[in-house]
Order: sequence, then structure tokens, then C-alpha cells
Amino acid sequence: MSPLPEGARTDAEAEEVLVLNDPLAALERGDWRAAYALVADLSRGATESAVGAADLLAAVRMVARSMLMQTHGQVGKSWDALAQAAASCTPARPGIERLTPVSPIRLFLPPPAGTDRHWGRLTRIGHREEEGVRGQRNRLLAAAAQVTQTTQDGADRLTVEQLALIEGVIDHLTWVDCDPCTWQAPVRDERVTPSENLTRNGLGDHGRNYFLRRAKVLYQEAFPREGGVSRTVWDQMGGYRPVRGRALEELALRAHSPQLDGLPYRFGYSKALADATLWFNYMKGGRME
Repeated sequence: MSPLPEGARTDAEAEEVLVLNDPLAALERGDWRAAYALVADLSRGATESAVGAADLLAAVRMVARSMLMQTHGQVGKSWDALAQAAASCTPARPGIERLTPVSPIRLFLPPPAGTDRHWGRLTRIGHREEEGVRGQRNRLLAAAAQVTQTTQDGADRLTVEQLALIEGVIDHLTWVDCDPCTWQAPVRDERVTPSENLTRNGLGDHGRNYFLRRAKVLYQEAFPREGGVSRTVWDQMGGYRPVRGRALEELALRAHSPQLDGLPYRFGYSKALADATLWFNYMKGGRME
């Protein structure tokens, strides 16, 4: 069903619960587990008379699914879920669900004037998540285009595999370590297959192999014909503490990036950004501020 124009009436009860128990607000702050739970509760009360409500809830669930997949380091599956949500937001664009991050075409277009406010909010959230997935891939592609093992003066440079490992740790910091969803019990509709579960059922636990798995997925999304990120890369960088330090430094340098579409950052991203900025300031000047 197409998104409703602003002013179109929906079922009054469905409208009320969408306002009072808002899964969109949960997605805005990055609380995908709360969004899952709210969608499940609201879906049980959705009827055909709730015009557009069932379609909206299904699209919200797909964006929550995208965040779940990001938490587990599955950026490809995260993109697939976003593409399905985008197809619901803009049904007049057939084939949108088959777009890949390689395409420069936006999944979530700016909502036109008159779009129902719920669909408009979902479109903006979806675009924020879309740009997050694109950003991971584009940073590695840009590095591959620029990086060489040695500069003209002989100084060492990071390889793309090493940058993928740093990006994987940033991914962990922003989606797992600093995200409250990590420390909540799974909800009923949260389904992760063994092949999707990079964390091996230990979402808050981490070690060398876990970070290498996350880095490998990111690397292969950018370079699908390449192998991956090996233990040698980990050893060359000195293990977790130096890699985490490089990740915090890189994350701190993103602190002044503008918020997309006026939306706040996800809470987990904001917390990781604040921690990285404190660390960066301390390491550079001995100040925790």
C-alpha cells in the first residue's frame, strides 16, 4: 500500500498507539530491540481498517532488521533489509529492492511534500542507515585508490586490510560495545541464523577471531573477489589495544560530521563518539574534557 498523503485519516486506535508507543522513536535513537517489540505488539492489533498501518509496521520491522544485522556485522544483509524497507516507502520505484551499495542511486529519497508524517520519519531514518552502510564501503574503496605500502619518502602506510580491521573495531564500538541493545535480553521476533551470527552467541564478548570476522565481512563487501583479513594483519598491528587506539582516533575525527536529515545519531554511535573524543583529547594533550 502506498504511503498516505498528509491529512489522510487512518484508524483512530492505530494512530493513537503509533503516537503513544512509537517504534519510529525507538529507531531514531537506534533502539532496534524496542522497535521489534513495539512492532510485534502493534501488529497484533492492526486490521485492514487501519489503513496503511500494517504496511508501515512491516517497513519499520525491516529497518529494525537492518540494525540487527549491523549489530552482528552483516553489512550485506543490513543493506538488503534497508532495500526492502525502501521499496515499501516508495512503491512507485519498482526494482529498488535489487539495488546494491555499488549503485549511486539513493534507496530512500527525500519524502515529498504531503507525505504522511510516519512514512516521512521512516524515510529519514532509513536514509541515515543507508548512508552508514555506504560510508563503510566507500571509505575502504577510497583507501584502496590512494594507499600504497610505502610513500615516496619511505614511510609506512596502512594497507586496506589494516584499515578494514580498524573499521571493524569502529563497527564494534558503535554497534555493540557502546550500544544499550547489546546488554538487553533478545526479543521474540529477533532471529539470527548461525551463518549470520559473527559473535557466536556472545554479543558482548570479543576476541581476535571475532574482530577478524567483522573486518572480513566489511572488506569483502568492498572487494568481493578478495580473500579477507588474516591473523597476520592482526599481528602486524600489534593486537587489540593498538587497533582499538587507531579506531578511537579515527572515530574521534568524525565527531564534527553533520547529522543527516536533522536526525540525531544513534545512541550507541553518540556514546562511542563521545568516548573516542575524550580518549583523543587525552592522548593528544593529556586532558579529559
